[in-house]
Amino acid sequence: MQLHGFPQRDEVLWALVPVKPLAQSKQRLRECLGEHRPGLSLAMLGDLLEALVASREINRIAIVTADEQVRELARAHGVLLVEEPNPGRMNRAIGMGVEAIRAAGGTQVAIFPADLPLASGEEIDRVVRALRARQAVAEQRLVGICPAADRGGTNMLCVATEPAFPLRYGPGSYERHRQAALEAGCHAETLTSEAISLDIDTRTDLDEFIARCARDAGCRRSRTWRFLLESGYVDPAGPRRRMKG
Repeated sequence: MQLHGFPQRDEVLWALVPVKPLAQSKQRLRECLGEHRPGLSLAMLGDLLEALVASREINRIAIVTADEQVRELARAHGVLLVEEPNPGRMNRAIGMGVEAIRAAGGTQVAIFPADLPLASGEEIDRVVRALRARQAVAEQRLVGICPAADRGGTNMLCVATEPAFPLRYGPGSYERHRQAALEAGCHAETLTSEAISLDIDTRTDLDEFIARCARDAGCRRSRTWRFLLESGYVDPAGPRRRMKG
């Protein structure tokens, strides 16, 4: 049987983050953010990279991108940079990243989208350790999946790099990845995390992030929050949306 699931505790765990060109990012936020969309995307990526660097369970990081600003940020964090020659297809880009990690000797990878401003090293560690604990007593290999808040998308996917797991990002990817795990002879283990589940794609997501910042001063230390303040999207007198749209 082919095994695509999460390997053992003593193996190096890579994080992989695919990042589309910033000018193409966050199209659904165009109406409310306009020209600030690339800056928001870069701020959220910065928050995620800081979380991955702080994580004790993540040993190495890779980014796949065609964007020069993203490449500069990746170099500043000392991560493996995978060039994407023809951007536009998410599954192909992630597949390139997994292949590069495998070529570098990596055997297990946790894949994250670039827009998780509330993820922290501590929370990533908690989720990874929970998956490892379940794998230790499981009869099958596990594929760890942390769904987006609406359980439509996949906000963290933990798999082995060999053989290549069938990537099914796109609409409904959470259920599609669960099905892919079953077809590969693995058990799909759902991982829950309020922080990792919030990705910013719509104005509703952005308002939810602002609401969480209102409740938690720690969230207001993020690059994303600072960017929203500096861009004028939120009122510095209080964590609430100020721009129209």
